[in-house]
Amino acid sequence: MRVLSLTGISMGLVLVSNVALANEGRQPRPELVRAPVDKIFVPHGFDDNDNVELILKGEFPSTCYKAGPVSFRLDQASRKITITAQSYRAQQTICADVMIRFVQPVHLGVLDEGTYTVELQDTPQVAPLQLKIERAKKPTQDDYLYAPVDTATVQRDDNGDDVLRIEGEYPYMLTGCMITREVKAQYDANGVLVVQPISEFTEGDECTAQNQKTHYTIKKDLGKLQTQGEFLIHVRTLNGLSLNYISDRKPAADESH
Repeated sequence: MRVLSLTGISMGLVLVSNVALANEGRQPRPELVRAPVDKIFVPHGFDDNDNVELILKGEFPSTCYKAGPVSFRLDQASRKITITAQSYRAQQTICADVMIRFVQPVHLGVLDEGTYTVELQDTPQVAPLQLKIERAKKPTQDDYLYAPVDTATVQRDDNGDDVLRIEGEYPYMLTGCMITREVKAQYDANGVLVVQPISEFTEGDECTAQNQKTHYTIKKDLGKLQTQGEFLIHVRTLNGLSLNYISDRKPAADESH
């Protein structure tokens, strides 16, 4: 019996020793910290059967930071939405001190019709915003069929006008094809340009024989956007997920006079 006890103790010591050695070789996990969000963008045009989405924008102070989890709390009585945004910060490592912009969506799901107040938890320097949800006019989540969009940019041409450019690939279809009939673009006072590439499936003369996806590029003259620094390009797409880009366009020269 004594021999068995000593053997058990020895095995236990070996096990503890192996665990300790394993822990010594483990790299430190990143720390969860509050995300340095400096602005909330609230796209307009959501109905009470849409997957509502907000966009957070901020800047990490170094390469030690990466985007982390985002959550929200909805108070139905007061119609108040409180967002909590976190980042991962690496520990015990060398990082470059460089400002890195990040853009992170917050999916709120389907909300009832009404006006909500949106605020960021423990971040008073970020002003609360209003989110308005309209009553849906159609049973489908989107009022339109949207094109699949891969990229979207806004550039200023030689005349001082802002030009929207979207690109993507129409899906391959055995019969017929997909085409974009109209691109709606509306810029609001909160600094959001909502882009709706309204498309449809057709079997008309516009379709050509194709054995693969068809790449497309569409440009739309927006005139002179009344931008004030940064603004969000929010593009509705076929898969129900939006594309979101931050653009920093200075006002046209004649707007300052």
